This record gives sequence, C-alpha cells and structure tokens, in this order.
Amino acid sequence: MDPLAQLNDIVELNQVPFWPLAWGWWLVIALLLLGLVAAILAIIRARKKSALLRASQKSIKHCQSVADVSTQLKIVALHYYSATKPEGVNIEQLSGLAWLQFLNQQLPPKYQALPTDLNEISAFMYCKNNQLQFARYHAFAKLWLQKAPVVAGHAVFNSGQSYV
Repeated sequence: MDPLAQLNDIVELNQVPFWPLAWGWWLVIALLLLGLVAAILAIIRARKKSALLRASQKSIKHCQSVADVSTQLKIVALHYYSATKPEGVNIEQLSGLAWLQFLNQQLPPKYQALPTDLNEISAFMYCKNNQLQFARYHAFAKLWLQKAPVVAGHAVFNSGQSYV
C-alpha cells in the first residue's frame, strides 16, 4: 500500500480581505483626518490674519512719497495695534519723530534704528525732493513690515517711551 495515496488534497485558504479594517485602524484614520483638517484651518486662519500685512508689503514697493509710505504703515499699525495700544497713545495722530519712535519701538532690539537716524529721517521727512531721506524712510518701512511683531500675528506693544 502506497502511503501517499492516503493523503488528502491541499485546500487553499481564501485571501484575507483588506477591508473591513479593525476599529483601531478606523480610529487612526479618523485622527489623521482630524489633524489634517485642523492644520488646514490653522493655515487659512494665519493667511487671513496676515493678508493686510502681505498686501502692504507688496504695495509699499510702489510708493513714491513719504505720505504714501506713512499711509501704508499707519494702516498696518492701526489694524494690528489698535487692540493692544496702551492708554494715552493715539496711533492716528502720531507723525514725524513720534511716529518713527513708535515704529522703532515695535521692532525687535537688534533691528531698531539708532535715535540719531530717526532724528535725521524725521528732520527731512516732509521736505520736497529729498530722495536720500525718502530712501532711508522707505528702507526703514520695508524692514518694519518684515520684522515687526505683527508678522507673527500677535501685535505686542513695546512701551518704554512716550510718543507725544
């Protein structure tokens, strides 16, 4: 008698299906989707907060006068600092040296201009045909729009000086 004749045929198992997943995998998928939605909403919220700042950074490149530059900076300052300004400081009424000092105080210390530079800019700020001072003010304004705390979305008023 042949011992191999007594063996049964091999039965192949059915393929294990990929779906349905176990509940743990559904939980992981749900958490990943929730995280993705939260990240997208945070990005959209941050872009909305910085929309005015980005628009001002683009438009300041085309400013031709001190008044145009000051207008752009005032719009940004009023938008981002109106809720955090201390009492007694009226951003709308600041001009000249007081305006420059206000802007300078909002910058991180390593980017702040020297008081002598601010005095020179303010002394010739509203003179006709003073391209050197306009260029310095324009450069200061661009730096301010890039480095001021409004970039982070949270305006912090650095008080340490009166602006009157």
